[in-house]
Amino acid sequence: MSGSGQGPWAPPGSGDGAGEPSPPPPPPEALGQWASIERSGAGAPPPGGEWSPPDRPSGGGGKVIALAVVGVVLLLLGVGAALVGVRSPGESGVIPSDMATEAPRGGSERDRELAAVLATIDGAELRMIAFQDRAFLALRSDPEGFGDDVSGEAADAAQDLIELREDLILHARDSGGELEGIQVIRDTYRVHLEAWIAYAEAVRDDPVLIRPDNDQAAPYWDDIGSTAEEFVQAVETALPGDAPDELKERAEFILDRGFRGGEDPGELV
Repeated sequence: MSGSGQGPWAPPGSGDGAGEPSPPPPPPEALGQWASIERSGAGAPPPGGEWSPPDRPSGGGGKVIALAVVGVVLLLLGVGAALVGVRSPGESGVIPSDMATEAPRGGSERDRELAAVLATIDGAELRMIAFQDRAFLALRSDPEGFGDDVSGEAADAAQDLIELREDLILHARDSGGELEGIQVIRDTYRVHLEAWIAYAEAVRDDPVLIRPDNDQAAPYWDDIGSTAEEFVQAVETALPGDAPDELKERAEFILDRGFRGGEDPGELV
């Protein structure tokens, strides 16, 4: 996920006169399409914010209907949250992707390794997004006393990203040959991932670094932005030209979601 060298996403409400909408929900493709990374349990508010029940009509029958509606909606929200992998603080596990990344059946070893690398990268990107969403929610909810919550979110994120880094380096390990381009993508992303780990660990130890206007966080965002640019270049030049279309599309989706588009500090980057 790119910082584009311009700093982190500014949470709604941090500027003069800004409102305070809920954090942006994951893409709609998120539900029900991930098959490669372990799903984790729900524990945070459902994507898109809390559900508020409608005014209930008077009378016993109306109450029964309203309660039934509430139950169905909450059940659906719970299923949706589980499918996108919303995680409670302190739980372990990787947030699943919003699109499947699998090698076609009967694919070559190269295609299987490319699929595995892209799957791990995708999981790391979504973990970074979740870290920012949750940390900024804590900051917005309690602008003065956010420290412990943000520190806990950063500690969880750093640990998950470290585990994902270890997973990443297990793929495409055979030297040279047809895996060379995949190794370039893997190794370039690892450097970007390490920049995010450094930032998460810094926020863990000094939660004030989560503030968008904190000058001491600038070096971390510079590293995130520069390594993001290197990763984009690696994907654009090293992705095998004859890779299956679905894997090419997966790589393009990752770039479009987190690395392209001229992000600015007012957007999730």
